[in-house]
Amino acid sequence: MYQDFTTQDLTFLFSGSILIIASVILFQFGKKSPALFLLVTGTFLFGCFVALANNYLSNWDEQFHAVVAKNMIHHPFKPMFYCNPIFDYDYKLWSSNHIWLHKQPLFLWQMAASMWVFGVNIFGLRLPSILQHAILCIFIYRIGKIILNEKVGFYGALFFAIAQYSLEMVSGIYPTDHNDVAFLFYFTASFWAWFEFRNSGSRKWLVFIGLFAGCAFLNKWTTGLLVFIIWGIIILVNKEMRIKIRSYLDLLLSFAVAIIVLLPWQLYIFYAFPSEAKYEFLMNSKHLTETFGHDGNFWYYFQNMSIQYGTAALIPYFILLSLIVCLIRIKLRDFKIAIAGMVLIVYLIFSIAQTKMISYTNIVIPIAFLSVAALTDTILVFLFRFVKQKIWQYTISSALVIIISFFLFNIDKVYHNHTYGKFNENWVYCYKTTEKKMISRVNETLQEPNYIVFNTSYLSFGYASFMFYTDYPAYWFIPDKDQVAAVKNKGYKIAILDFGDLPDYILADKTITKIKVNARKIV
Repeated sequence: MYQDFTTQDLTFLFSGSILIIASVILFQFGKKSPALFLLVTGTFLFGCFVALANNYLSNWDEQFHAVVAKNMIHHPFKPMFYCNPIFDYDYKLWSSNHIWLHKQPLFLWQMAASMWVFGVNIFGLRLPSILQHAILCIFIYRIGKIILNEKVGFYGALFFAIAQYSLEMVSGIYPTDHNDVAFLFYFTASFWAWFEFRNSGSRKWLVFIGLFAGCAFLNKWTTGLLVFIIWGIIILVNKEMRIKIRSYLDLLLSFAVAIIVLLPWQLYIFYAFPSEAKYEFLMNSKHLTETFGHDGNFWYYFQNMSIQYGTAALIPYFILLSLIVCLIRIKLRDFKIAIAGMVLIVYLIFSIAQTKMISYTNIVIPIAFLSVAALTDTILVFLFRFVKQKIWQYTISSALVIIISFFLFNIDKVYHNHTYGKFNENWVYCYKTTEKKMISRVNETLQEPNYIVFNTSYLSFGYASFMFYTDYPAYWFIPDKDQVAAVKNKGYKIAILDFGDLPDYILADKTITKIKVNARKIV
């Protein structure tokens, strides 16, 4: 049925499944720490399964991030797309410029460090996302345990770990791929640290709140500081906290840590790359008032919740019901405000903003699955009024959460996203695997440096993938006569993919290496 999965894919899938099922069983029998360890390890293996099930770069936006991260291996403080631009470029076009500040740098540094260790390949590129997705289970578990109980924490972590959309974020197939995984990691970590602080009162957590919030900013701008807005609201609502100077000092101290983390990079880029930095900050603010080709109505995120949580039409209402149940069960008012405030503010801000992208609300996915876990636990508590035997309680609990996890996983969709597909309809898989063959053909043909490769776009944006898998600068277009002369004058050789569309002046030039290809197969 799933014949296109490789032996490696199935090994990761089955070994991860065994560990996760074992974690559920151990948890039911009170072995909390081993259960959490197995859950995190199984989640890591599931991440390897989806991240390595296809060996090509996704168009949006992974291949562009991959090239910048590759270049940052040797130039960590100079993010670049084209390291040495051959032609004039528009610094405002993030898909083809030189200095690349379209995103904050932390997730790129992570990928660069990983590729420095493991090589410039798919595994090295995606490993940080695989690890962060797995570690997120610990944060979710702790948040759930603090606001309700260990069962809610464990079930919420389990549902997040195996749910198709949140899991496949590590594979780079959704915009904006690894940037969103890293942002979700640090954003969730900042709230986890706040819950630990509020639960224990230990001021050491102030440093962690600020550290993680600063790191969240270094992935995706100001939304990463949301924890301080929620914290401030809680101080103002809570009479006891409102009248204590220490409440404000704690928040300010933690915020100062965040500023120390995030500010140096902002100052640096405005000094080193002022035009690019000013433009990107301006464009970031314009997402509130302009669509940039990603439009939708106010209810866009509510209407598209099924993409993140499942295909059923009632998913948005089910998530809403789960959230209500979760809030009712939470005893401490500050925790209620934190959970409700996070969801409401995120959805309100991005519903008002004119630019709409599904990934913008990813940061509430952990809360959504904790809410589903709270509803699941509520149902089980009700059932156990009638089922008194412990062994049957353990069996029913295990069976229910495993069944829910199975439906959340949606292996059919995973199979379609990463293979040719049961119905041979995955055109992305077809052209991206063909593109990989073309890139291999270029490497085999040239086998020496100092080339510029042209006409690389097989259907869409192939030049980025070419620059990741080769050391050659690549362009999507066929150069005109003046561009050919300019390349030669700069001491470069020219290679060009020949789809049968080359003009006579290219065909007649014997100094240009032509690599014959067609739309379906290497010839």
